[in-house]
Amino acid sequence: MKVVDEDGNPISGAQVKAFSEEWGWMVPEGNRFFKTDGEGDVQIRLLRGDWTFYAAAQRNEKSYFLSVSRNLTGEKVAIKLKPNSTVELRFNPPKGRSEADVYAVESRLVPMAYAPWVGRVSEGSLEIYTNRDRELDFLLKKPITSEGSGHLLGMENVSSEGTHEFEIGSDLASLKVSAYNSDGEKTDMGVLGVDPFDFSLYNGLHFDFPSGSGEILFSPSLYRFRYYLGNENFNSWFYQEVYNLTEEETESIKFGGKLHPELQVIPKSTQIFVEIEDNYGNILSNYYPLSGDHQADFSFKIEKNGKTLFQGNFASVPGHGPFGNQFPELGPYNIGDSPKYEMDLNLEPLGDFDLRGDLISQNTLMKFNRLQSPHFVFKYPKGHQKHAERLLKWMERYYREMASINGGNLKENVKFVIDIMHAGAGGGKWMAEGYGTVFLGQDLRNPRSTIIPIHELGHVFSFSPPNTYGVECPWFCEQLANFLRILGTEEIYGSKIKKWDIGNLPGLRTIEKHFRENTPIDKGGAMAYIFLRLEKRYGEDIHRKFIEIWNSQRRQNLSPMTKENQVASLYSYLAGTDFSPLFVRLVH
Repeated sequence: MKVVDEDGNPISGAQVKAFSEEWGWMVPEGNRFFKTDGEGDVQIRLLRGDWTFYAAAQRNEKSYFLSVSRNLTGEKVAIKLKPNSTVELRFNPPKGRSEADVYAVESRLVPMAYAPWVGRVSEGSLEIYTNRDRELDFLLKKPITSEGSGHLLGMENVSSEGTHEFEIGSDLASLKVSAYNSDGEKTDMGVLGVDPFDFSLYNGLHFDFPSGSGEILFSPSLYRFRYYLGNENFNSWFYQEVYNLTEEETESIKFGGKLHPELQVIPKSTQIFVEIEDNYGNILSNYYPLSGDHQADFSFKIEKNGKTLFQGNFASVPGHGPFGNQFPELGPYNIGDSPKYEMDLNLEPLGDFDLRGDLISQNTLMKFNRLQSPHFVFKYPKGHQKHAERLLKWMERYYREMASINGGNLKENVKFVIDIMHAGAGGGKWMAEGYGTVFLGQDLRNPRSTIIPIHELGHVFSFSPPNTYGVECPWFCEQLANFLRILGTEEIYGSKIKKWDIGNLPGLRTIEKHFRENTPIDKGGAMAYIFLRLEKRYGEDIHRKFIEIWNSQRRQNLSPMTKENQVASLYSYLAGTDFSPLFVRLVH
């Protein structure tokens, strides 16, 4: 591939990315890009299929965003990215300087593809060399300065020629943000991370607050915010929040100040959680020093009748983060027979806290409430009823979709438990989801809010009557749960989000790299590839039929074979094609 300017001169250092129209893969993944050499060239190995290539570059104070689509057939092909159009963007805020960063992507790839930085507005305008007959989305980010507000403005479905202006009218939403230190004073340690869902699901933008506070003006849209406190010695952040900012709306966010830690326990599942709330109700999600091994040091001791049951660093116990883990030492005890605990919760410079007392008491036990819906019995921590009701309504939608795929309702209601765990778990008749990931800072219009619970619901359908097709985990059952989740995602969020979901399955990306670079294959990713490849060719019916025959006599006749071979044989039977070579190559 060669990237050149309008005169045909090579552009070195151009950022280049490929996007699979079929699978939603980005190559390279995430926010990484290939870079052209001194001759403007870059070589990329890709699978056959339909791909879109796009490049962003700056050369001789000019900005470029170029794209082209091609069907790759397996032969070596030379592709040239050269501009044949220009688009001018204008930005003139009423106060402060007009310098601002601009990101761009083809509109039809929103929100699936990562949008690169293409240039900076200077003196009110930015000219971008591009390709005609394209529709583009642009995002402008102006930092907060002493002279004026910050801005995050979007333009959708813009023609790739002519002049377009970022609107700065009275219909913008306003967000006022303040960060505080432990003494209650405004601090420059605060950072606001922003993901604009209507532009990209993961662009990782952020705003700094040099004076400890500031205002940001937004194009009305759905945004995810994460609040950070940090400096050269440490980093920390709170659970994310999602806001649907509407026209002329003013929102206020405050975070930091004095922290209020509270230890909570669930004896039955031997889980201990330290909930750390700031002055404004935000819950601290993570904390770590930037020196050494980046491991927080929370000295923790459990003692009973003079005998030490546990002594060590609470944050280093294998689990799901520094504030919530499982401790088997908790298991045999309850109120009236509780061990004592001591914890030095060192969160400097946010605070250093000495916690101690009875490990299991009325003050430390996590309190729960219950809700019931047609297909769920829902147990959740007190104080989250509004969100629980919304999540339960959403899960019923997924249940209906999964029931249609799996051939009917389950015989019993699903027991859905929300507790301290930061991950999820699912089995026959039950599922569990993490307190942090379900309740704190999620919005159900964002697919990332429901990825884990939908996946776990997929396990419940896999392991519960009337289906119960218990093939080995993780290579089969995990990917089947992912596949059921992806189909539910498409039903609720649409085909673009389905493609985004597929493109971001970690195991599945190993298949793309294997075919491209002959790297090792993730066994679960291989199964995901098989599920999706079969669905593309035969539709969802092939999986419904597989589920129907898994407990049949036909499968019983295959019982001397390995589970992998049983699966391969049944799918081959259903498709009328021998898939064993594919299974042998990828799964064995």
